[in-house]
Amino acid sequence: MKFGHFVVINGLKDDTIYYNDPDMGKDLKANIDNFLNAWERFSLKGVRIWKVPVLCKTDRGIIIVGEFHIDKDDDYIDVPTKEEMMKTVELQINKLPFLYYGTRKELNKQKIKPITI
Repeated sequence: MKFGHFVVINGLKDDTIYYNDPDMGKDLKANIDNFLNAWERFSLKGVRIWKVPVLCKTDRGIIIVGEFHIDKDDDYIDVPTKEEMMKTVELQINKLPFLYYGTRKELNKQKIKPITI
C-alpha cells in the first residue's frame, strides 16, 4: 500500500503554520493559506484528509489515545469516543516507565539509574 506524502504539524500561530516535512526538513514555517493551497494542489485527485492524533499527558509520559480525521470540507470524521480513549489509556499506562526529572545528583540521591532513549 502506498501512502503518499506526509507532514507533521507542530503548531499554528496567527497566520503561520509550523511543520516538519520529510522531504524539505524540520522546523519549517509558512503562511497557512499558502500551505493549504499547496497541499490542495498536490493532493491525490483533490482528496485531502488530515489525520490528527489525540494525546493524553500522564505522569509516565504522553500516550496517543486515538486519532480523528478532518476531510477537505473541514468536517470531523472518525472521532473516537471518550470511552474508547480511556480504554486505550488503561491498556497503555502500564507499559510506560515512570518518568523522573532531575539532575544527575538528584537521581543518584534517589538511587535512580538514568537511561537514555
